[in-house]
Amino acid sequence: MIKRLIFLGLLSIAVEADAINDKILNLVGQESYDLHANLINEILKDETPFILNKNINYNNLLVALKKEELINLIVNEQTEITVSFSIKDNHKKGFKILKEVLANLGYSYYFTDFIKNTNGTLVWKIRFKADSVLDPLALQTELAKFSANLTDINKIDQTKWEYSIDAKNGILNDIIRVIPNQKTPLQIPLQPYTLLLKDATELIIASNKLNSWVPKISFYDNELNALGTIEMDRVYDGIKVSVPRNSKYAKIGDRYSLFNIKRGLVVTVSTIFRNN
Repeated sequence: MIKRLIFLGLLSIAVEADAINDKILNLVGQESYDLHANLINEILKDETPFILNKNINYNNLLVALKKEELINLIVNEQTEITVSFSIKDNHKKGFKILKEVLANLGYSYYFTDFIKNTNGTLVWKIRFKADSVLDPLALQTELAKFSANLTDINKIDQTKWEYSIDAKNGILNDIIRVIPNQKTPLQIPLQPYTLLLKDATELIIASNKLNSWVPKISFYDNELNALGTIEMDRVYDGIKVSVPRNSKYAKIGDRYSLFNIKRGLVVTVSTIFRNN
């Protein structure tokens, strides 16, 4: 029995090592792989940094390959680059994160070929003209800032790439974290305030007396599905509202214009025990 377990363990390690080797071949190409075979063997002398929970640790693998200049990101001239992204879960949040990531990387101008839900996976395909392809390490580094990460990369050819992204634990970049049961001042808004809620049952919001706040408050779950909106039709100087169950985010704005709350708000997130 012990011998069998040892054998299965060694087999698992061998399978993981093969997966890493195959992925390196895919990313660097056959010609570069053959040319730098000794260097690649040296990189793979210890595979453990490249394995995370029996999956490829793309961050460490990409760092190692880029350090040795094994991934070619340059194309000969301005040409059309096609990139396909797949998000298995948390589609709305993952899509929002991905758009922010691309903007942060300088990709503001691109065409969407299609976006569709296929068997529970959101697939978004874009194309743009450039003299270099999207840097996978830069993509992974930026995703990590949102607590998201790459789970797979497939290089079809130099101008066509596919990425799989896990955004299940992703955190939106523009959220405001508040300390429960403490007053939190919210400064002049450039966009509606988005609060991260944790076990919240009640939201208490006070408006500056010089504002003309007409409240609009929306609640969303972890996947950014709308759970409800409270929208008033007159000016309030303060409001107390119950938080719907399973709420992860609250968006606070004004029904007509953010100019009405230009002097800010003060919010308190209450975590009073809620009966079932």
